[in-house]
Amino acid sequence: MVYPTAGVELAKRFTLKSIGGASAGAIAAALFAAAEHRRSVLGSSAGFDELATYPEKFGATTASGTSFLLALIQPSRDARRLFALLLAFLGPDRWRKALRVAATAVVQYAGAFVVGLVPAAALVFYAWRASDSLATWLVILLLSLLPLLLGITVPVIAAVLLDLVRATTRHGYGLCTGRGEPAGPRDPPPLTDWLEARLDEVAFGPRAGTPESRTHTNRPEGYSPDDPLTFGDLSGNPDASTSTRAEVILGNAHHALTFGATFFVNRWIKLQANLMREQVRDVSVAPDTKPLFWSRAIRVQVVL
Repeated sequence: MVYPTAGVELAKRFTLKSIGGASAGAIAAALFAAAEHRRSVLGSSAGFDELATYPEKFGATTASGTSFLLALIQPSRDARRLFALLLAFLGPDRWRKALRVAATAVVQYAGAFVVGLVPAAALVFYAWRASDSLATWLVILLLSLLPLLLGITVPVIAAVLLDLVRATTRHGYGLCTGRGEPAGPRDPPPLTDWLEARLDEVAFGPRAGTPESRTHTNRPEGYSPDDPLTFGDLSGNPDASTSTRAEVILGNAHHALTFGATFFVNRWIKLQANLMREQVRDVSVAPDTKPLFWSRAIRVQVVL
């Protein structure tokens, strides 16, 4: 919500160069680089006008009743149950959250729930039938709560863990590929497809035909529909370099796997530690000399 408005205000006074960021900041940087390309190279500031509308767009609700941002995050088919379970954890109320998570787990993993419930319930039933007094029945009932609880929860937890391993290992240790069909007929496509379309729209102007058409009639000569924008397009300097301070950095494939832990010291301070396994495809054009290496990062975030 913050990046579009702040970036548009900065662009009124400055030419944007050396734009970068991480996570959502990287997406914002790419969009503003595309808008600056349209202004500096094509002579139109309409890309920034388009970005100024994004806060309202991100806060809107789609025709299917889903928030616009959530509609962009579409899980892969085999990760939908896990994704629904993760969404159940959202929300500030602890007791409602616990009930919501439990109900979602039962609905999404109903088979595992029944597999655990039937033998546990049968054990309780036969123990109750064998009792000959109210006191014995109450003792058996209390003692049966633990196996009943274990019989319900263990199969569900096992099914969730199995689902987690299967789904994440098939999709680069994630749940959402960012590609695919929209959730509804008037919903936006998943994030990667939506971002590809928006980058072209901001850089070159509105697309012809359907909103998500992959053929962009405003692309300059020499650009095919799948050609990505690069820093060379923005700077006009075709000479790439491996220097980290170069205007155009030589391209290379980079794959990173991140492990991390977050610790909330209090409501104002958060500590985050990350361990990253990184690999580059071509060492000859990389700043480092190792194709595979580990990186560490420790971050302190303060809420003002």
